[in-house]
Amino acid sequence: MLPDGLVVPKVESAEQLQWVDAQLVRILGADRARPLILIALVESVEGMINIREIARSSKRLRALIFGADDYRASVGAM
Repeated sequence: MLPDGLVVPKVESAEQLQWVDAQLVRILGADRARPLILIALVESVEGMINIREIARSSKRLRALIFGADDYRASVGAM
């Protein structure tokens, strides 16, 4: 039995999420991978800069999560 979806951590670019999407199709096949959703965890400055492209990168993407603690660390605000 497959999970409903996957949380992908430390997403910094649309290409990273597209790679995960392609791997799901490659491993599971298009029909079995179809119902799986992706949730991107954005935790860095680079991820925030690319947030628009990340949000548009996959039809499978259903949500974005902002990782505030890791983001804070990435800008040296610890």
